[in-house]
Amino acid sequence: YRAQGDPPWEAPLMVREWSQLEATPIPGTEGGTLPSISPDGSQLAFVRRGEIHVIPVAGGTVTQVAQGSFPLWRSADQLYGQGPDGLIVRTAADGNSPQVITTADDDDRAHFPMDFIPGTSMGLMSAYMPDGTGLYEIRAFDPVSGEMTRLLPGDYPTYVAPGYIVYLLEDSRLLMAAPFDPEALEVTGPSTVLFENVIGYTLSDDGTLFYTTNESSGGSDFELVWVDRQGQAEPVDPGWTFDPGANTVSRGWTVSPDGQRIAMMIRTDQGSDIWIKPLPSGPPSRLTLFNGVDRFPRWSPDGQHVTFLSSRGGDTDMWSLRMDGAGDATLVLDTDGIVNEAFWGPSGEWVIFRGPRDIWGAR
Repeated sequence: YRAQGDPPWEAPLMVREWSQLEATPIPGTEGGTLPSISPDGSQLAFVRRGEIHVIPVAGGTVTQVAQGSFPLWRSADQLYGQGPDGLIVRTAADGNSPQVITTADDDDRAHFPMDFIPGTSMGLMSAYMPDGTGLYEIRAFDPVSGEMTRLLPGDYPTYVAPGYIVYLLEDSRLLMAAPFDPEALEVTGPSTVLFENVIGYTLSDDGTLFYTTNESSGGSDFELVWVDRQGQAEPVDPGWTFDPGANTVSRGWTVSPDGQRIAMMIRTDQGSDIWIKPLPSGPPSRLTLFNGVDRFPRWSPDGQHVTFLSSRGGDTDMWSLRMDGAGDATLVLDTDGIVNEAFWGPSGEWVIFRGPRDIWGAR
């Protein structure tokens, strides 16, 4: 796991054996994320600065094996991961001959290898679906040909014998289990809720479940606060709470240039949309109404428009709407890839945006 550090991006990865009380750092893994241990327990794959690296768990030489993220071991000498273009790649553990194996469909933009199904030649993966939902789909995939079979909505799938897929519904933070036929590659019945308010989990080979919860993430109980330089917090509007939906870091809220309003994403029974809340108090008003997810609102430099990310055009792109809701949303930035964050520069001439790997500017 990743240790806490100061600064956090320089913290090493840690390892702790069950027989030991304390964890020890693994030298050479500073700044690493997404650790994955090989099936024989001897090697550790991790991600640092957009590259997949491998190091012995006991410590030693770090080998850079491929550009990408989300490493997943197939065997002691073969790794899979998400490549720099968002598709699944296969590489030897020594970095020899990385190869892209999946192909993007018209309605997906990123593939994440998640697990392999014991006793078969197939794996499980997640696909990001920028089709109006902004959510993920679980698929089976052939590790050789890259052929994919669609299974069900969800993310972070893990196969559990004798025939289940455990997975997350990220937007509702439900940990689910679905009956699954690994030979026919079919979900054979309805899913069952295992736990609520789950933000992460892993399963051991013997079926032991480890999971992390966030009890405050499941409902309308978030509160905005002002924080001064001494760290003292004061409610923006005492008594007012809201539901920001799952993955609150990417949803965002921002104060208008004149300090009179907050643009924010709020989830209701009608979906996740952008709302405008007056300051210092008063009820918010809905700005967007879209059968999908509008997120990451940002004000234009003059405070007259709110930009936001939306998949209403198919891909996740940057859109703009007058802050009073007049007129239709207009497309500001249209890219062929995934946009994770976008906003206007101070002059209003440049749009700064971030994709899966890099930061760009456009005008």
